[in-house]
Amino acid sequence: MGLNPFEGMAIIALNKLPCGVCRGKGKTAYKLPNGDLGMRTCESCYGTLFEACSPELRGKMSAELASYIHPKKKAGTKNWLTRTVSEVCESMGLNPFEGMAIIALNKLPCGVCRGKGKTAYKLPNGDLGMRTCESCYGTLFEACSPELRGKMNAELASYIHPKKKAVEVSNPDGTLKPSWEVVILEAKDGK
Repeated sequence: MGLNPFEGMAIIALNKLPCGVCRGKGKTAYKLPNGDLGMRTCESCYGTLFEACSPELRGKMSAELASYIHPKKKAGTKNWLTRTVSEVCESMGLNPFEGMAIIALNKLPCGVCRGKGKTAYKLPNGDLGMRTCESCYGTLFEACSPELRGKMNAELASYIHPKKKAVEVSNPDGTLKPSWEVVILEAKDGK
């Protein structure tokens, strides 16, 4: 098929997932009362050609890509997978860290109206009308849940301030019970 899974994650993170109903045409066929086929604006994407991806899904894809680009391991040369993900993100103009920061700041652009503040909807007579976007209510930004914003902040923090590893403290014999060794030194004058 030719689609790299990392390209798929980047497409979702960028909110550029092509509509699966109209397949990029913006129109779908429907059956007229007389049995003929007519064409109308796609009722899934309303002619935008893109599916609306939720902020949660977009954040998850950004975080997943970031974990491949900036693996939490010792410094060294990039492995094949890291190079591939970096190249895919670069070619698509995606910075997953920027995506996570946008969600953490609650500044995620609306994926439904795409910055217009208005969306198309179907009128009872079959025509399309325009109304204030019901996803962002005209603010042009998605409402990200506090849980998602907290998750993005925590994910970003793990790259800035890595967690400390646990240190095991044990005795020479391998037990974890505290033990003390008392050493009595002789005084120089023999006392």
